[in-house]
Amino acid sequence: MTETTHIQDITAELLRMKKLLRVPLGGRSMYPFMRQGDIAIVIPFEAEKIKKGDVVVFQRNGKLLAHRMLGERDGYYRIKGDALWKADPPIPAQDVIGQIISFERNGKVRDFTTKCNSRKNHFRGIFASLLPFLRYF
Repeated sequence: MTETTHIQDITAELLRMKKLLRVPLGGRSMYPFMRQGDIAIVIPFEAEKIKKGDVVVFQRNGKLLAHRMLGERDGYYRIKGDALWKADPPIPAQDVIGQIISFERNGKVRDFTTKCNSRKNHFRGIFASLLPFLRYF
């Protein structure tokens, strides 16, 4: 087991224990909205509080990933990284373990919980779901 895998396992377990976490982000799937090195504030996932456009943390193949919520049907979520052309395969609700409510970059906090930012996230979610179609125009 690598050190990264061990840290991801601990992070997942802490979220299941309902702990709020500060987690450094890696990867480029949410670029330019979130970037490698940003510090995400992650709360445990509560299905009744999630809405289209929110950024959720989920497990896939032993890794923790953060992508935008596009919708839900029959206990499965449709999600997508903002920088990706295609949505992820639907993921079962039990694989979603957290929600990013804010992140820090260069000493500035971007809070998603304010009404204005909540609306922006909703529209980012709509844009993210349309992105594959827009590339044909």
